[in-house]
Amino acid sequence: MSGIVYSPVIEHIATTLLRCHYGVTLIEMRPRIALIDYLVGTVLAAGVAGCVPITEASTTSTPMPNSDRRPVSVTATSSHIAENGIAFRTLVRGFRLGGALSQPTLLVAVNAAGHNAVSALIAPEHRTLLANVDFQREALLAVFSRTTPYGGHSITVNRVAIVDAEIVVDATLLENDPTLPKIEAATLPYHLVVMESGVLLQRRNWRYRLLSGDALLAASELSLR
Repeated sequence: MSGIVYSPVIEHIATTLLRCHYGVTLIEMRPRIALIDYLVGTVLAAGVAGCVPITEASTTSTPMPNSDRRPVSVTATSSHIAENGIAFRTLVRGFRLGGALSQPTLLVAVNAAGHNAVSALIAPEHRTLLANVDFQREALLAVFSRTTPYGGHSITVNRVAIVDAEIVVDATLLENDPTLPKIEAATLPYHLVVMESGVLLQRRNWRYRLLSGDALLAASELSLR
C-alpha cells in the first residue's frame, strides 16, 4: 500500500463528516490514519512474501469422532525381526464383533485344519486373507485378546521366539487404541502373523506363553493344527 492521497475537496468532505459524527477534525485524525495505513501495508506485504508465521494452534486439527472410523487392517510387506526372535510378517490386525474368549489365546495353524479353526474366530472380511498363507512352508500364528464388552481394544504382536519346546509370544494390549472405533458392542481383538513353519514342524506338541512385557497373559499346551 502506497499511502492515502488527499485533495482539497476530499479533505473538506472528510473534515465535515468527522466533525459532525465524531467531533474531531481531519488534521487531528491524520496521525492515526497514517499509522493505520502503515500497519495495514506492513501486514499485507508480509503475507504476500509468505512471512506470516503459522502458529501451533493453526496446525492442530480436530480429530474425527471415533464412531466414524472403520476397523483398521494392517498388512505388512516386510518381515519383522525382534531381538533374539523369529522373523514374521503381519497378515492382519483387527477385531470381530462378538466372540466368546475369556482370556488371551494363541492358535497355530500349519495346515487346512488349523486354517479352519482360525477362520471361525475372525471377522468374515478377513477370512479371505488366509489364502495368502503358503502352508507348504509357512505357519499362521493367531494371537487373540479376550472378548471385551465394547470396542477400542487391540492386541499387537511384538516378538515371537522358540525356547526349547515352548513358543513365546510378546504382545502389547491397548484398551483405547486410537485406530479402532469405540463401539458399544462386544469385540474380540486379534493379530495374525505368518512365519516359516520349519522349526514348528519339528514337533507336534508344544507349550506356549503369551506375555505382555513382564506380565503373563496366558500359558497352555498346544497341539499343532
